[in-house]
Amino acid sequence: MLGLLKSTSVIFLIAFAGFLISKESYRQGFEKSLKDISLWISSNYKVLLVAVLGFAAILRFYNLTSREFWYDEAFSSLLINRSWASFFTLMLKDVHPPLYYVLLKAWSYIFGFSDLGLRSFSVVFGIAAVFMATQFVYTLTKNKSAALISGVIFAVNPFLIQYSQETRSYALLSFLILTVAYALFNKRWGLLALFLSLTFLTHYMNLFLFPFVFFVVLAYNLLDKEVSWLSFSSLLFPFVVVLVWSPFLYNHWKGGSDLLGWIPPAKLSSLFYALSTFLFGEVFSKSRLILIFTLLGAFLTGVFIWQTFYKKSKQFKFNFLSLVSLSLIPICIVLCLSIFGGMDLFIDRVLIGYFALLLTLIIYTFSKAHPLVWIPAFLLYAFYSLNFLQQKSVENPGYNELIKFSNHTNKKLVLTDPMHYLPMKHYLFKASPQKLAQIKVQLDTPGDWPLIFQEDRVEKENLNEPFYLVNYGEISDWQSSIKVGSFYLYEWSN
Repeated sequence: MLGLLKSTSVIFLIAFAGFLISKESYRQGFEKSLKDISLWISSNYKVLLVAVLGFAAILRFYNLTSREFWYDEAFSSLLINRSWASFFTLMLKDVHPPLYYVLLKAWSYIFGFSDLGLRSFSVVFGIAAVFMATQFVYTLTKNKSAALISGVIFAVNPFLIQYSQETRSYALLSFLILTVAYALFNKRWGLLALFLSLTFLTHYMNLFLFPFVFFVVLAYNLLDKEVSWLSFSSLLFPFVVVLVWSPFLYNHWKGGSDLLGWIPPAKLSSLFYALSTFLFGEVFSKSRLILIFTLLGAFLTGVFIWQTFYKKSKQFKFNFLSLVSLSLIPICIVLCLSIFGGMDLFIDRVLIGYFALLLTLIIYTFSKAHPLVWIPAFLLYAFYSLNFLQQKSVENPGYNELIKFSNHTNKKLVLTDPMHYLPMKHYLFKASPQKLAQIKVQLDTPGDWPLIFQEDRVEKENLNEPFYLVNYGEISDWQSSIKVGSFYLYEWSN
């Protein structure tokens, strides 16, 4: 049924475009209506912007707590639950800089440690990213209609919604990088200095942004034919921040191989899948991916050539190339380092800020085409995104069910996987902290787990009392006694 609706909508939009093209008077009437709508949007811009942000908030708060925390979210929660002294000690053992964790810990003092309280921090920055996208697109286009449409596109983007609902730094990242771009294109050098520093202190992947910000600043000076020392000095403060933090960066880099060993090796096709995941929220088949992005690339290139040489728009050329250098090139650099440099860095969610800038590039370029092209394209994208969100299902492992089960048994529960033990620990802290002694994880699990301490681990061979060995999923050729959620419990005694 949904496939039929999608096909019908595409046919309707193509037919509508053909209807308008078929007769000059139809097209003129349509364009006059668009101008009237544009004037109405301009006069009601602030009210409509609030409505778009409200829509973004609804999509992000909807089902916010329906999913249980996964490992990374549990890590964030358990880390900020520590005392400040312990918090900083453990944070330096992670592979990420401190800003997000510090802000989240401060947030938790006001809004609490519940799933809703912690995830709402990301929701706020997810909404702020939508607002910043509208401001940035307006900076590029000076068109309030295009700015509001960009707000709608960012509001319904499935990838941005997903990571606005997680207790991780990704929503903050997208907001910060959009703010950096906004400050850069508006030549607000103080704001640029501040937010470029904050991006580095939020995630090391943003270091790839620094050289391209410098190149855009340099291009501004070359185009103006006058050196603005203020623009270059604005880059001095972020450089000092990186320099001061570099010893911690070095330590994180040394320990990163153990903590980042789970990242799968990247291939050239990884770029297509990552772009697809960001734009559509799901992975298409490889053949469809190549077709979609070939058409998209051809369209963007065509508009660039038309605007640059036929329209002779130097401003469009500068904006287009600057956005490419701030978004697509860093993504490709990370991909090349992962493929050829032996560094497993390429994972879509840590590149969310660059993908957000890439989305603004697509919106900006489409807005320069004829309304018969970009209006149907944006309507179809919004329809598809909402359709995807409606169909997205929630499947929880069953941590809370396992905790309820532990309340009805005196036996210890020994989990086989730290990836599931840490979320269990998160929920135990909230629901039954006295049960922490009853639920353990196997001592012989390989890897470095900063928030799993010696008292959390046991050697199952040394337990002198009967217990349940808890595994996520069934162990072949083993007979489980109980299934709780997605966990299989095996009675064990030495």
